[in-house]
Amino acid sequence: MLDDQNDKDMQRNQLITVVLVIAIMSAWIFFFGPKPPEPGQQPAAETAANGTESPSEAAAPAESPASLSHPAATPVSPDAEAVMSSLPAAADANQPDDAITLENSEIRFEFTRVGARLKQAELHLGQEEVDLVPGWPELPDSEAVYPLGLRFADNYLGDALDTRRWDAVQSPDGNSVVFSITVDGARIEKEFTLDGETHVLDTTVRYTNTTSEPRLLGVDNKEAALALVWAPQVTSHDDTNRLVHQKILMHTPEEMVRFATTDVEPPVPGARYSERTAGADWAAIRSAYFVVAMQAGFENPDTWLVGDKHMVALGVGVPRVEVGAGETLAADYRVYIGPNQQEYLAEAWPGLTAAHEFFEMFAIMDTFAKVLLGMLNWLHNNVIANYGIAIIILTIGIRMLLFPLTWKSMMSMKKMQKLAPEMERLKEEYKDDQEEFQKKMMEFYRERGVNPLGGCLPMFLQMPVFIALYRMLGTAFELRGAPFAGWITDLSAPDRLIDFGTSIPVIFFEIHSLNVLPFLMGISMFLSTRFTPSAQTAMNNPQQKMMMNIMPVMFSVFCYNVASGLNLYILTSTLLGIAQNVFIQRLDIDVDVDKKPKSDSKTAAKPKHFYNAAQARKREIAKETRKDKRAKALTAKDKKDKRS
Repeated sequence: MLDDQNDKDMQRNQLITVVLVIAIMSAWIFFFGPKPPEPGQQPAAETAANGTESPSEAAAPAESPASLSHPAATPVSPDAEAVMSSLPAAADANQPDDAITLENSEIRFEFTRVGARLKQAELHLGQEEVDLVPGWPELPDSEAVYPLGLRFADNYLGDALDTRRWDAVQSPDGNSVVFSITVDGARIEKEFTLDGETHVLDTTVRYTNTTSEPRLLGVDNKEAALALVWAPQVTSHDDTNRLVHQKILMHTPEEMVRFATTDVEPPVPGARYSERTAGADWAAIRSAYFVVAMQAGFENPDTWLVGDKHMVALGVGVPRVEVGAGETLAADYRVYIGPNQQEYLAEAWPGLTAAHEFFEMFAIMDTFAKVLLGMLNWLHNNVIANYGIAIIILTIGIRMLLFPLTWKSMMSMKKMQKLAPEMERLKEEYKDDQEEFQKKMMEFYRERGVNPLGGCLPMFLQMPVFIALYRMLGTAFELRGAPFAGWITDLSAPDRLIDFGTSIPVIFFEIHSLNVLPFLMGISMFLSTRFTPSAQTAMNNPQQKMMMNIMPVMFSVFCYNVASGLNLYILTSTLLGIAQNVFIQRLDIDVDVDKKPKSDSKTAAKPKHFYNAAQARKREIAKETRKDKRAKALTAKDKKDKRS
């Protein structure tokens, strides 16, 4: 017996659609998705501890892209040898009074007097405390790489002050601290102040020239006078999420310059930097859920980047400048250390919200993902305080929105089933001329009001939702650590029923745990094909049957390591699709597929606008007039021929 041709055509179209969807998603992730960490890659702390890269190498400076105009009097560059010889010996061990703490309701900062640097930045996230500064438990502070160090040009101090112990004076209210150190001919200060109950740390660097001659700091077009440096990246211990990666952002009024830390290469021999941007509004290091950003309070800052994928130093510096005798150079910064979330970023300074993006190249998809996140946040804050249930409610809403199209799709499937015998006769009639068969088949569908691609439209319309949720659910700070139920304790990560404690390499990825939701999703997709009427006919075709059995497996593999929130969305959507199919089938609706006369066709059924109708009538009259003229002309010619 011949298979139902209409069902096979529809199933073929659906299978082609699914294959194209997977190909598009795979290409998207390969070219635009974040790259997973390379096998054997060590964290920054381990790299330095093992001697792969020393802290001094990681904090190497970059060239300054700008300089101030030269004064009339020629300033004197500091004597580097004299200055270095006046420095105290590098601190060799931690001391009890080295730690200075500033704390508010949002974050706790702990500074070390060695280098006047930030040793801990501990965020208060409900019951969880997250430290964004890499720990160096096996190293003394003089050897560890900590953020907010100070970097001068190499012809002066370089980063030597990062290994010296500074004096510290904390304010009586505990909201600020001033570190100071005296070198030959200069007094240098770093002041850190809490900005209320926010994640912002106001920072001021002051350089006072105590000599009787002006000093020139920095090297024109080579190195900045001084720079505040963040190194080595951001640590939050979210490294099990496959979307976790760190990116450098340099925001200028014209564009956002981005560098993935995995793509950062050490500078070539003789170079002083890997990347450099002049006049950036702010610069930041962004991980999946957190952002560290620095904004300069002076004009034309010199923003630079050095390091490699294991350790990155991001500096924002003052261009070459002259400091007069007895004068003080003051450089103000605002430093944001907190979640990658619109609400917190907006509190820091205008424009920092640009760091919160899900899609870097497609603004429409980025906006759409943020709209979906806004819906989830609203449901979580106003309906049910569970993001898992919020995802289910969102899925139901999307299904309801697409239900009219789903209904049309089901009606189209029923029509094609009913037209199967006629299609078989048409196929037999034109079995030797496939081109003519395709032409007649489309005419056949059009005459009976059937759209053979109608079943694919709902699937295509869900693709933007799937792609947006794929990026958003895996990197949204709101979903980080958000539980659903049972073993699903983090909707932004795989559900992980059993953690293997090791990685099992597969062809394209690694397995770290037993994830249940991908299997449930695959089973539901397999059952969905059994509840679709046209799929039963497709099962008679060996090739289509094999494809329909493989597709659930492919989706399960593809989604194995994605956020459990995404798998929850797909599982819920598939189960709702099964329920819709069962409901529509039980209605036992008959469809009319009889050939309609022209008067009943779609074009005739829709009344014309009076103007269009008048124009059509005018054309008919003109046509009849031309016919009458031609007839009269022929009659006159015949009479003339007869007379002649």
